[in-house]
Formats: sequence, structure tokens, C-alpha cells
Amino acid sequence: MLIFGQTEKHPNEFMKKADINWWRFEKLAERFGSKPAMKGKGIMKKIYAWEPWFFLFFGLFHIHRIWALIDRETYASFWLGIMRSRGVIYFLLMGILSTLCILGIVTFVRERGKNYWWRWIYICGGSYLLFDLFAIATKLEFWQELLDKMFDTQATYWNLVWGFFILLGSLVFLLGIKLMTKRGNKLFMEGN
Repeated sequence: MLIFGQTEKHPNEFMKKADINWWRFEKLAERFGSKPAMKGKGIMKKIYAWEPWFFLFFGLFHIHRIWALIDRETYASFWLGIMRSRGVIYFLLMGILSTLCILGIVTFVRERGKNYWWRWIYICGGSYLLFDLFAIATKLEFWQELLDKMFDTQATYWNLVWGFFILLGSLVFLLGIKLMTKRGNKLFMEGN
């Protein structure tokens, strides 16, 4: 019995064409920054070139809080100063963080039905961070009080709060490395 597209002479002609077309699609997808992967019932999943960097950046951003465990006063004074002065560093960080969060949320929505489990971080973490940035920018009173408590250098919970952020950052950074290797980015792995 012949399957649609097969001929009497070459019963596997249809499969040969399908394999060649799939190979072409993979090459095209790699060229434009995504590495496709077949999962489940023919659902195409891909990791975009910027996604590992997203997690590496946020991981390092959280890991830098080791500074908070080493020198409470300097750390608290630096970040409270950044948030209250609203200078160049503040707006640069706000721009980078909010752009990455929006990009992640848009990617999650665009890829619905074929998302990896870790893309939920874009929705949960991204939504939280966008609210955090909004609350800081608009000086929401209850949020300012929460920040004052977080940056209270005499608090007994100081190490617990900042230790949690360091642990979270470490896990996110490791996820970024895993995505980088999964995507097969040889430039990063070779150190170029």
C-alpha cells in the first residue's frame, strides 16, 4: 500500500524529501538564532539565542548579593542610594531589567503550547520584577516600607533574605549554563 507522496519506483521518496526539508528548516532556524527541537507529538520547541543570556544575567544579578553578606552597611547604602537618587545607573538598570522581563513574557505568550517548563520563570519572575520596578519608580508607600525592612542592616533576618537571593541567583545561573550548552553555543563554551 502506498502512502500519500510515494511512488511505485521509490517507496521512500516521500521520506527522503521530508528529511531533506527538515534538515533545511533546522539550518534556517539555526541561522536566525534558534535551535529547534522536536518534543512530544511533533511540537516544535526552540531556545532563542538570547534566552541563556537572560538567565545568566539575572543569575549574576542575584549572586552579586554575596556583597550583602560581606559588608551590610556598604551594600545597603549603595542600593538605597541608587533607588533614591534615580541617576543614570538606576535608569540603565530599570531599562535592562524591564526590557528583559517584557521580552521573556512576550516569548512565553508567542510560544504557548510549545513552551519549556523554565519559561514559566518569565511569567512569574518577570511579572514580579515588573511590579517591583513599578513600585520603586512610583514610590508606593507599602513597597518603600518593605524595602526599608529588607535593607535594615540590624535585622536578624538579613542573612536569610540575601542568602535566599544568592541561592536563587545560583540556580538561575546554572539554568543559563544548561541552556547555553543545550543550545550548542560553541562560541561561549570555547571562551570566544
